[in-house]
Amino acid sequence: MAVAGLTVLSAQAALIDQWNAADIADLGPGEEVWRWPSSNGRTAWQASLQGPTYWPDATPAGGPVLRFAGNLLEVDPPQNPAGGLGEFSLAVVLKFNAPSETAGGAQWWQHTPIIDSDSADAGAADWGTALRANGDVAFGAGNPDTTTYSAGASAANEKFHVVIATFKAGQSQTIQLDNWDPVAATGTLPADPRAALRMTIGGATAGEPAEQLIAADIAEIRFFDTALSAAESLELANELAGTHGVQFERLINTFAADPQDIAGGESTTLSWSTAPDATLTIEPEPGNVDDLTTNGQGQVTLTPANDTLYTLVAVRGTTTNRLSARVTVQRTAAESLVDVWDAADAGSGAIAAWTSQQGRSASLANGATQPTVVAEATSAGTPAVDFAQSLLTVAAGQNPLGDAVEATIAYVVRLNAAPTRDADPQWWGQTGIVDARSAAGDDSWGCVVNPAGAVGFGAGNPDQTLYSAGESLINDKFHVVIQTWGGGAMSLQVDDQDPVVSTSGVSELPRGATGMALGGLATGEPEARFAGQLAEVRFYDESLSAVELDTVRRELVEKHGLGGGGINVPPFEIIARGINGEGQFYVTIESVAGANYRLLHKASLSEADWTEVASGRAGGATLTLTDTRGAAPGGYYQVVADATTGGELEPFMILRGGVSGPNEAYLVVQSVAGHTYKLLKQAALGGPDWVEVDSVTAAGEETILTDSEASTASAFYRVLGE
Repeated sequence: MAVAGLTVLSAQAALIDQWNAADIADLGPGEEVWRWPSSNGRTAWQASLQGPTYWPDATPAGGPVLRFAGNLLEVDPPQNPAGGLGEFSLAVVLKFNAPSETAGGAQWWQHTPIIDSDSADAGAADWGTALRANGDVAFGAGNPDTTTYSAGASAANEKFHVVIATFKAGQSQTIQLDNWDPVAATGTLPADPRAALRMTIGGATAGEPAEQLIAADIAEIRFFDTALSAAESLELANELAGTHGVQFERLINTFAADPQDIAGGESTTLSWSTAPDATLTIEPEPGNVDDLTTNGQGQVTLTPANDTLYTLVAVRGTTTNRLSARVTVQRTAAESLVDVWDAADAGSGAIAAWTSQQGRSASLANGATQPTVVAEATSAGTPAVDFAQSLLTVAAGQNPLGDAVEATIAYVVRLNAAPTRDADPQWWGQTGIVDARSAAGDDSWGCVVNPAGAVGFGAGNPDQTLYSAGESLINDKFHVVIQTWGGGAMSLQVDDQDPVVSTSGVSELPRGATGMALGGLATGEPEARFAGQLAEVRFYDESLSAVELDTVRRELVEKHGLGGGGINVPPFEIIARGINGEGQFYVTIESVAGANYRLLHKASLSEADWTEVASGRAGGATLTLTDTRGAAPGGYYQVVADATTGGELEPFMILRGGVSGPNEAYLVVQSVAGHTYKLLKQAALGGPDWVEVDSVTAAGEETILTDSEASTASAFYRVLGE
């Protein structure tokens, strides 16, 4: 297979070094190899009593190999190709001549190493590849130890294989065997660059038991200074297979979902192409699909309620292949809502329990004083539960986020006094508002307030806490706090401020069905209880999108009469609009940093309601909003600015325009009766100030604005609504 296929990928440019058995000269069959030089001047030296042996004509393509049978080569720490790198990839072409003899455990260093950069020190930024007793190939990295295993049949079958491993600190770690899809690590990933440790080929360290030394033929090793993508890894595997004559065995040719992204209630079609004599099963549903398959070709239509990873399992004799396809179900915020504690449902006066809308009970903790329901606590006259060092607890198993792999928590809170507790920067060392905790703490999370008046959101394993920015929130006002967690990211937003976001080192482990508390930490310490009021707490089982988050925020602001967050949004101008390269409608607007803008759509003006298709919080003077639903559907668009002081601006849009007579131009705008619309003009963008050429108070839904002095060859217009 031609190498030219790599030129479109990053792999060729990212190649650091390679050890190729074909580069060893002047050795005959079975002769000992005491040094193996790389193409870039690194040397792997003999580190055992006897080095590996050289065998020509050993690969299916007739190429040479180094045969390891209880032998070891080592590379000095300064020459370790991955030393100091925050991301790298490793590719090995090899044949296992015997299975691993180690029973092993969960981590790579508990199996028989192939190429290893290990350290005996706890918490080291080490890594390694290994063969597990069942024939899986492992790739792992330390601090914390995380190991990923290959998919497919056992690799210990005396056939040549291509193994590709990738590592990107804190973000990704994969292992790929032959032409199988890469298997990605889940949960917490090591976040540090890899250390420049001693590297060994053929085992772990000299002097370890024989089962720590691999029995294998190695034809080639390559290192890259980037984490190759799945497409790049597959391309590299095919290139190495062509070079060395590796024959890939695969019962599944293709397995895919179309469409991959659906709305709630919609369907997707799973289709596959496999070996015609394989037995086929799809997990988790619909099970065996042999009756839906003809000559290896088949399909089935399903309607998943939630995000689902479908896996096709093909079995023929002792060979099993698996291939997966993920379907993402885009649910609305309302569809993702799991439960709500609303103070309107809590009763009146001093209470001993607060029941959620789904029947979960938050009951008075032992020894705690009863919280009190304050009627008409908010500006909108809605009630709130005043905790004043009280604590309500929810029993384990009733936690609305039990077993969640992503979540959104939104609550309306007033902080009456600054807490004094500051035991640790993590959320569990602060004063709790809403908290969930297990004894181990691995699957915990919590919403807290610190002595500086910042609210925080944290999740465990590894522990990470985000805090709000800006002024103290201990100001006798109610605030909306919304936090999201999932997919390797966390965010925290207060009112209409810019959210605080983390995408590095965020736990991806499921949360637990643990005990939960309202008013403090679930561990119950009296000093960890907050002084304040909760008007409402909402739980969603998804990390909501930016559009959905703004919908939730607006609902809570309107419901509880929270008013603005200090951003005054003036009239704005559409700077550009059109269709992008994907056929999607976009609009670029003049914006105010920190303000939120929404793009709305109607197929026709006769429709009753506008549909929100995008939203964005401006970071500067301009903002682009895009309708990402697909090819531009036509119809009408408008942009709405959320004005958080002085009321929301009435939306309007330019419907049409043209020339109405000599030296006269006109624009027709969608209007609201009683509001005034002004037509401004510039001969060239960026010139002097805009000049007002017409002003009309609207009498109905459409208003005509006219420029009676349109004598220039061209001009630029904008419309302001007041």
